[in-house]
Amino acid sequence: KIAAFNGWAQQATDVGRSVGVGRDAFNNSVWLKYCTAVGYRAGAGVYVGEYVTAVGADVFRHGIFLTQSTAVGALAARYWQEGTRNTLLGYKAGESTIRGSQNLLLGDFAGSKFSDLEGCIFIGHGAGSSVPGPKQDGVLIIGNDDPTISGDLRAHHVGINILPSRIKGTVHIRSGDFGKEESAHASADDLVIENGAGAGMTIRSPAANTGNLMFARPGLWNVGGVIYRHPSETIALRAGSVDQLLLGPGTFQIPNLPTVRPAAGSKQIWADPDDGHRVKYQP
Repeated sequence: KIAAFNGWAQQATDVGRSVGVGRDAFNNSVWLKYCTAVGYRAGAGVYVGEYVTAVGADVFRHGIFLTQSTAVGALAARYWQEGTRNTLLGYKAGESTIRGSQNLLLGDFAGSKFSDLEGCIFIGHGAGSSVPGPKQDGVLIIGNDDPTISGDLRAHHVGINILPSRIKGTVHIRSGDFGKEESAHASADDLVIENGAGAGMTIRSPAANTGNLMFARPGLWNVGGVIYRHPSETIALRAGSVDQLLLGPGTFQIPNLPTVRPAAGSKQIWADPDDGHRVKYQP
C-alpha cells in the first residue's frame, strides 16, 4: 500500500492544521490534516493521517494509514498501522495491534496482545489478556485480565464471568464449569444461568410485598406467572390472568375449579355441587 500510494502533499493545506511536539514527532508523514502528536516519536510513522491525536512516547510510532483515531499513553498503539475511529487510553494499550477500526481500548495493556481488532471494546487493566487468538471481531471485555463482563457485539449477547466465545444465550451468567458445554434450547436461550454446583436465581423483596415471575404478551402484562405473597406466605400459580392455584402453610386452594362435570375423556378434576362440592376426576 505504501508503494502504491501517490497522494503526496501538493499544497500547504495538505499538511495543514497539524502540530507535532517532541523529537521525531510526525517524522515520516507525507500527508497530514488536523493531527496532533505530543511526545518522543509520537506519530512518527503516520505516513498518511487525518484527525489523528497521539500523546505519549512512541504512540502510533508505526502508524501508516490512520484516520479519526486517538491514543494516549506511552507505547499505546505503537505498532498500529491501519484503521479509523479508534480510541486508546493507557500504557501499552493496543501495543501489538497492527490493523483495526472502530475500537475502544481503555486501561494499561488493554487489548495489547491482539494483532487485528475490529469493532471491539476492552476496558480494564490487561483487559482481554485471557481471550485466546490473535484476532478479535466485535468483542466486549470489561474487567482486569479475566473478563467480569463480556459480550459478542455482533450477536448482541452479553456474559458475566465467561469468555465471549462461550456465551450460549442473550445473557449468560457463569459461576463455574461442569462437563461438556451444550447450547441452550432455542426457545430458552434469552437467559442462561450456569454453575458447577447447584444453579439458581433469587428474587428478594420487602416482607410487605411480593416476589414475581411474570409471563406476558401484547396487551396482557401478567397473563401468567408465579407470585409469592410475603404477608400471607403463599405462592400463586397464575394462568389466563387469574390465580389458578394457591399454596402455603395450611393452604391448598384451587380458586377456579370447575363446578360442571367435564366431558368424558377430558381427564380433568371438578367440584360436584350436588355432592357437597366433592372433588372428582373425569377420566
